[in-house]
Amino acid sequence: MRKCLFAGLLVLPTLALAEPPADQPVATKRFWADDNEGAAQKIERVLREPLNDVGIEFVETPLEEVVAFLRDEYEIEIQLDLRALDELGMATKEPVTVNLRYVSLGAALRFTLNRLDLGYVIDDEVLLITSNDIACAIPRTAIYPVQDLTNSYNVDEIINALQTTSPEVWEPNGGMQSIKQIGAELLVVNATQAVHEEVAGVLKALRAAKHAIESPHDVEAEDEHAEHEHHDGHDDHSHDHDAKPHDVDGNPFGGETNDNPFG
Repeated sequence: MRKCLFAGLLVLPTLALAEPPADQPVATKRFWADDNEGAAQKIERVLREPLNDVGIEFVETPLEEVVAFLRDEYEIEIQLDLRALDELGMATKEPVTVNLRYVSLGAALRFTLNRLDLGYVIDDEVLLITSNDIACAIPRTAIYPVQDLTNSYNVDEIINALQTTSPEVWEPNGGMQSIKQIGAELLVVNATQAVHEEVAGVLKALRAAKHAIESPHDVEAEDEHAEHEHHDGHDDHSHDHDAKPHDVDGNPFGGETNDNPFG
């Protein structure tokens, strides 16, 4: 999915942030500057969740039937952008063949749509399946609290780290996507949905690295626990070809979100 967007500016009230617990990394949070922010969070939450046990399996199934199945199965509103499909010369009956399990719904959807040169955006309480070009032209602004990270890094260092993801799309490099600092607590990011996921991923990695440095014994204990579970699982399922592999963090929307703090 291409990552292009228009820069924007948002004025925010002061937000009081609680101090993070000392013994664990803080979850990555973001707050969408949308009128329907609550509805968007619901869709994101569903996209982060793993596929149902049966996964998704389609063989030469019309796209419109795939969309109808996903809408009913996961109880989120999904629509096709008919005008965009028409401009691509693609019909709603475009055949879809895919067989996926053990991934999130968002990852499965991206995988399926990318093969058709399609993407999706969350707009006006709807997950809209559209062309990649249109998906790259719809801006979204989100606010990311970073107060917990500024104890170890200055804000410029955090912004520089975030701009290592797809560097060509950011304003300093001639792109149209932006990061604005508000005090030492908040970053306002205006970017495509795809770049927002990269931003959230980098922030999550920074928090995990910071936790590993500050609490190395906790990290070692977690690694030992994971290794123990791995060996147990190998012993129990060495001949079970249907055993589910360990889940991989494939969050499409950057980790946990909170209710909109701005009302």
